[in-house]
Amino acid sequence: MYTFFFNDTATTEIYTLSLHDALPICEKFTMSNFAKTKAVYEKLHILANKLYDIRKHNPKALSAYEFYSILKAGAFLPPEEYINTLEPVVQALAGAQINDTPYKVVLSGITPEPLSLTRVFDDIGLYIVDDDLTNGSRLYSKGALAGIDADSLDGFVFGGDPCSTLYNPLKDRQTALLEKAASNKAGV
Repeated sequence: MYTFFFNDTATTEIYTLSLHDALPICEKFTMSNFAKTKAVYEKLHILANKLYDIRKHNPKALSAYEFYSILKAGAFLPPEEYINTLEPVVQALAGAQINDTPYKVVLSGITPEPLSLTRVFDDIGLYIVDDDLTNGSRLYSKGALAGIDADSLDGFVFGGDPCSTLYNPLKDRQTALLEKAASNKAGV
């Protein structure tokens, strides 16, 4: 279990009000709701990780702009609708001819904004094969929820790849980035 300490009254009051607002939602929580949500989450994360695998092993299968546009759609679409959007894309790209390139990079940061900046990589022939973005691979780095139940959910929520905005004493971000670059034969 994780414990958080807040040093000022204003922050404590904001979090207390937020928790107060969340209580009615928590009261509706059931194990069957958890199981249904878990199944949707599993499918979504499996598809997103497959898309990352395709990008890693076949960097020319789609442009950086297309790749991050597809990922960004997940922030705006309901999960079930996003799955319906993502699934045919992953299926189509899974069978694409593999075209590797020596010009690979790992993107680091919070988010590729504005999204049109990713076209610069496409225009100069650099291929983003992995990232540690907040709304990118880090979002999907926690793996599957198999074996996770409501009692062990906190370890899952706070797990995953190191954050680009928060220090994690258990996982060094620089080491993790260098490992990603090495495994992809890419630069950071």
